[in-house]
Amino acid sequence: MDRLCPNCNNASESTLIVCPHCGYNFKAAEIIADKNIQEPRTAITGSLGFPCPFCKKEISEYHETCPFCQADLTMGSIVTTRFNWRESDTTRKELVVCPYCKYPAPTGVPYCLHCQKPLPVDELSQKPDLKTEVRETGAEHKKSGDPITLKMSQIVQMAQDQASREQLFFPPACINETSFEFGPELEAGLDAIAIEQAPKAIFSSADGQRIFHLIAGTSFYLGRQADICHVPSILFPEQAFREKNSNVSRIHCHIFIRGNRVFLKDLSKNGTFLFKEQIAYNQTVIVAHGDEISISDVLSLQAYIFTNGRKILAVRLDRLENQIGEHYILASGPVPIGNNATLPIVLQGTNELHGALYYNTKGRSWCLRYPVISGQRRPDRVLDVVDELIFGSDKYSFYVL
Repeated sequence: MDRLCPNCNNASESTLIVCPHCGYNFKAAEIIADKNIQEPRTAITGSLGFPCPFCKKEISEYHETCPFCQADLTMGSIVTTRFNWRESDTTRKELVVCPYCKYPAPTGVPYCLHCQKPLPVDELSQKPDLKTEVRETGAEHKKSGDPITLKMSQIVQMAQDQASREQLFFPPACINETSFEFGPELEAGLDAIAIEQAPKAIFSSADGQRIFHLIAGTSFYLGRQADICHVPSILFPEQAFREKNSNVSRIHCHIFIRGNRVFLKDLSKNGTFLFKEQIAYNQTVIVAHGDEISISDVLSLQAYIFTNGRKILAVRLDRLENQIGEHYILASGPVPIGNNATLPIVLQGTNELHGALYYNTKGRSWCLRYPVISGQRRPDRVLDVVDELIFGSDKYSFYVL
């Protein structure tokens, strides 16, 4: 049975979690609606509507969780933990709305974390145990006799660092958008894949030195339990590292794509770290191109984001130690292959852009799509469950899991 999306008013299958037309999250909206019946919604000052800081979609009223991308709006998750004002504070934060850009901001900060303009004094937290003074030379926070002083130059530097980092949330295109003519039907199919049913495949060099694990869809789990997690975040061989691997939770963290952003959510007991800074439990942060993600004290991975200038095509995680030849690719679109260092899969001895691997949800098969050359494109090659691909003089194995 079809249902109408309350956001775009288009019909979609009732079994889908996310609207394939606009990305509205039905499940998250139902959870929020049930919670608001039992617990009145928190009010915020300013305009009744504001864009979500993550997916940029307009939210008509304040929710604790964005109904589109499920981002947590109460835990200081507007920026990554690197730029949280009080890094040791992982308690829930109330929000105010910036009068300039209308973005929500945690109370107690002297400037908007989005537009960097100073917040009016009456917009700051007025809790009895927190006295805030904003001066021309900087901002000084006093709490329980423990001052935190930031000069204006430090605030400006933080803003510049954040602006530079935001450019890496959606990196420049690695291919031209028209290279593979990936239509809206194929995109909608990949966006609608449930995380528990994500198709998986392996693309490997003949000598086994380079292995790419392909996971179709927009989200995957990292952790210790192999039958649930798409990215085994442990050290191998398991027998030799049994004690250390026990620090990794069965489902340790969750990486997912919403709109043109990649998010990381901690679900672990022993912590997930972004550049050595721990993410609070159940907190969601934005991942940038080149970020280092650490699974407890066990394994570090480096994240790379690949786009066509319009949408995110793939997210690749590289192991930084222990079996460093293994790579995990979240394939939310065609995954380009070629002899070009900016591509997700780089192969020597072939064309700069040879093709792209993708999962066709309509045909339920993995395919190799060839690029458009002089306005023409060869038909897609449907890959067998076990197949062999030749690029230049090198042979590669492909098999479906």
